[in-house]
Amino acid sequence: MLALLIISMMFIGAAQTQMQAPFAIQNDLSLITPTETLIVSGYDSPNITVSLTSPANGSSVSGTFDINVDITSDFGTLNLTLFIEGAIYSAYNQTSIGIGAQSITVDSTTQPEGMLNFTLFFENLAEKETYYLLYFVDNDGVNIEVALYTPANGSTISGVVSIDLNVTHDYGNLNITLLVDGIAQAPYTPLLIGSGDISVIIDTSGLWEGYNNFTFIFEYDFLATTDYYEMYLEYLVDNDGEPVTVSHQSPAYGSQVAGVFNLTLLIGSEYEPLNLTLYIEGIIQSDFNKTPIGIREQIIQINTTSLPEGLLNFTLVFEYNVTGENIIVSYFIEFVVNNHDAPNVEWISPEELDTISGVTDFWLNITSTYSEVFLNITVDDKIVPEWNATLVPVGDGNYSVNSSRYENGNHIIRIIVYTEEGLTASISREFVFLDHIRLYVLEFANYDEISGNASIPVRIASPYQNGTVSLYIDGILVEEVNNVTVFLGRNIIYFNTTLYSEGEHNFTFVAYDHFGHRYNYRIVLIINNYGPPVLRFSTTAAVVIGRAEFVVDVDTNWNTLEASVYVDDILVGGYQNLSVDVSGGIFRE
Repeated sequence: MLALLIISMMFIGAAQTQMQAPFAIQNDLSLITPTETLIVSGYDSPNITVSLTSPANGSSVSGTFDINVDITSDFGTLNLTLFIEGAIYSAYNQTSIGIGAQSITVDSTTQPEGMLNFTLFFENLAEKETYYLLYFVDNDGVNIEVALYTPANGSTISGVVSIDLNVTHDYGNLNITLLVDGIAQAPYTPLLIGSGDISVIIDTSGLWEGYNNFTFIFEYDFLATTDYYEMYLEYLVDNDGEPVTVSHQSPAYGSQVAGVFNLTLLIGSEYEPLNLTLYIEGIIQSDFNKTPIGIREQIIQINTTSLPEGLLNFTLVFEYNVTGENIIVSYFIEFVVNNHDAPNVEWISPEELDTISGVTDFWLNITSTYSEVFLNITVDDKIVPEWNATLVPVGDGNYSVNSSRYENGNHIIRIIVYTEEGLTASISREFVFLDHIRLYVLEFANYDEISGNASIPVRIASPYQNGTVSLYIDGILVEEVNNVTVFLGRNIIYFNTTLYSEGEHNFTFVAYDHFGHRYNYRIVLIINNYGPPVLRFSTTAAVVIGRAEFVVDVDTNWNTLEASVYVDDILVGGYQNLSVDVSGGIFRE
């Protein structure tokens, strides 16, 4: 019993998966599994085993057909009784049957049409076995018939409509799907229905005005039986009583437009095609002068570059004049046209044929009636990745290009600016790229401190094996570091800081290669050779009375320091940031 139950459930699961196949060409909606009477309880003898060979469970059968089974039993013969829909089939009423492959012949013409339960009941004395099958009896070949009551095909409908049908079929229940112009309409996505008169209710307010195609799909798919039927209707949807209905989707009413823009129209009509004439401020536009246009969603491109600026009236006139019909419908909309003059670009620096190296700033002055424009920069007509349709503000600005990406020599730099409507300006200059050696200071950052005989590691990058380095402090060459030979990779630069004043200094490392290429690296470092002063009290008296004198020994290389006096962490008046002479090594007060 348990084994039979599991097998039956597996068949049903398979049926649910397969049902999608006939409908897959229409849409991806899953069919609802029809409910059938599937008996799964009965006798289960351990000494009698039955397996089905053909036809497959759930198959369609007609006329006289054989149920082919394979019987395994400890008994030589068995008695077979065949029940169809619970009634004994007279040809098999405790009829003797052997074991092994056996054919059970059934005349289906004596049975009603439709999916029927076939029960094979085997017995031998007290041993009993039941085997359950479903077969679809189909002798007339017509299993789904659909007739339309109302409304008549091609008629006009509006609001919520009931499409009344008579659906006659040989199945317990059936899936119905309704598509309007190929789009499934809820709740028929699909919906199970029985046999007989049905009403399909649809709200037409969400449909296009004009003629719509209604496709009714009827499907059955259970076990090995599938069936499919379609009915096609066409209705004229007219909810507003107008022969042509026009609205638009984008741009929004009153919004700003420029250049060539797309106007998306939504046109519902029982006529097609229509003729479109576009008036802007009462003037016919040559691109749309009785120009044919379809219905439903339509996109037209309007060029505003020749129009005046500001809020303009757009009037779209749709006409149809065929077979005696003369239909004229107007649609009004306003847009703010905001086109601009061509931009302008001025190259301030560097000058023509200047030598540049590394990352170089090009100083440009861009003018436009737009607040922002698009910028392209090319080197020898090849786009610079950072400046490819890049939105930049107008006015003065620096735009950097890394010349290290290119070979040494002469190159043409071209600057192109353009607006969103395609108006452009450009300027070109030729420069000499001379850029090979590179120097980087390691382990130090701006405003780090150095002292004494300093050693600063630097890294050299170059296509050549070596180069030279000179060091300038505050623009003055350091004699110790004058054309010092350096090699690729890490090098140490040594120099004496005690020759320089305390505090911040500008360090410039200049690297050269043998071909005259140079590279400057600048960093601000703080020379701190003196360090903080060291203070020691010279006064030995533990108790002082009245006006006391204190002597402090001061160890420092500075001649002058600033001093403040605190008693119990409270500043003594008149003793804040005093400039005092400590050249004698003491501070007395």
